[in-house]
Amino acid sequence: MSVTESRFTPREVALLLASRREENAPRSSTGIKLTEATDPANADAFTVPLPITDFAARKLRREQDAYEKRWGKEAMHDTLWRVQMRD
Repeated sequence: MSVTESRFTPREVALLLASRREENAPRSSTGIKLTEATDPANADAFTVPLPITDFAARKLRREQDAYEKRWGKEAMHDTLWRVQMRD
């Protein structure tokens, strides 16, 4: 009878599981973990840099607005939108 060797060491498994827990931690709309975002000790710890423009999102919104204007709100419920960069 043959025995397959483990693919991962116990340390690697622990790191993977810790990474998954971190990834699945509840987050606010800012992407910051809720435990950090709601901690009173962090009340003055956050900064908000100047915004940047997402030109892909701008183009998508404009195209969606034009589509909705032409076809109506009902047509927007079943549409999936993709944004691609020109070659």
